[in-house]
Amino acid sequence: HSKSLSGTSSPLPDGTMSKIWIVWALSCALLPTPSLPLPSHSRRVAVSSFILPLRRASEPYPSRKRYGSSPTASRRPLTTTNSFNAALEGLLGVLDKRPQSAPSVSFPLPPVERPEKGRSYFALLWKPYLTGRATQRRQVQENVWVFEQRLGFLNVSEITRMTAIRTQTGGLFIYAPVAPTGECVSLLEDLNFPVEHFVLPCPALEHKIFFSDFVGRYPDAKVWVSPGQFSFPLNVSATPFRVDGVLFDDPQTKQELQKKGAPFGSSSDFEFDFASFFSKTDIGAAAEVAVLWKGLGGTARGLKRGKGTLLVADSVAFVDTRQRDEKRLAETLQVLFLTAPKRVSSSGFFFPPLPPEYGFCLDSVWVPPTVREWILKLNPTVGLAWVDRVASMSFDRIIACHFDADGHALRAGGRDFSKAFDFLRFPGSDEAERTLPKGVAPVIQNFGETLQKKLGPQN
Repeated sequence: HSKSLSGTSSPLPDGTMSKIWIVWALSCALLPTPSLPLPSHSRRVAVSSFILPLRRASEPYPSRKRYGSSPTASRRPLTTTNSFNAALEGLLGVLDKRPQSAPSVSFPLPPVERPEKGRSYFALLWKPYLTGRATQRRQVQENVWVFEQRLGFLNVSEITRMTAIRTQTGGLFIYAPVAPTGECVSLLEDLNFPVEHFVLPCPALEHKIFFSDFVGRYPDAKVWVSPGQFSFPLNVSATPFRVDGVLFDDPQTKQELQKKGAPFGSSSDFEFDFASFFSKTDIGAAAEVAVLWKGLGGTARGLKRGKGTLLVADSVAFVDTRQRDEKRLAETLQVLFLTAPKRVSSSGFFFPPLPPEYGFCLDSVWVPPTVREWILKLNPTVGLAWVDRVASMSFDRIIACHFDADGHALRAGGRDFSKAFDFLRFPGSDEAERTLPKGVAPVIQNFGETLQKKLGPQN
């Protein structure tokens, strides 16, 4: 009730309280409430719980027999209320049809295979030599897929990995292609995005042996390669596949690459960036291109930028003991160290169980011994400059071409990457000794010392 101008108490105009309650109910249901978020169906319940009583409240003379009138006679026409309720029902329908947020997804997703599409591919040096080259596709984060195959030599094999990233333009960026078997190509085309770019990240034979056949299937894609291709044992200027640009890491080259349609640049206008390690020696060139995807995610119309993902070839590895049994760990050590010292095995082969002294190379971002002893120690200045350049990039995941890359193996940033190369910053330190103790890789370490004596520092 309120007071009229004459000072006497009179009721509010008919329906006013109903309207007040309705406005209050709608505000509770529709306005954001950070401390108590409600899904749309809860908002409908909240509004409906107030509307039903309000419908009755808008009838000042409820149809009840105890008033002495018939139900029909006691009701007044409710044209306004009915119109309001119809409008309200329409509003509730709109609320229910609003776009809902996508359900959360836990990565990595289960692997996908297509064995019926074919697993044959001839490779002269690498097992499997003709058939049985299986491919698994796994989505490891939003807009990022890895394609994994086994690459073997003699009695051991290890994962080799291609990474495909959906770009802001709706195409695919392919890093380090693997063997283009029927299964692999089918799994790639299942994504239903056109291939826009290929990157060959290093001159290593196990990466470029498949490259020509893969890029030949996608003539419209741009092809970017690391420096130093086909420089050993003969320096061949022409490559057996088309090349749109060589990824030298200097401002002038980057500008030229951008004119050719390369997606690389340090500014926010570019979705990718790269850092190239390149050093020549008397026995050939060593190179690796690390690529940063700057972390665009979501749908094509709702891209959001966050921390990025770093793609590397052979410079770092992550061996996840949760994903490997003792037999696989023994194979892993054989791949990493080539031979076991005699105190571990007189035959030179690693066998289960894992020797405790080799725990230093597990469950952390780590530089494989061949890269460390045969390349980086010959080029410490160039190596450290490259490491610092990569570590300065903004990323919180690393995907390498070999060993493990899902689970917590992806979770690593610039500090983790930089720490793995402390042996370059502090040669001869306890940390350098801890990450590769003397005598754990006798063949690799002895040959590395020979290279350093004969070639000396190359920079």
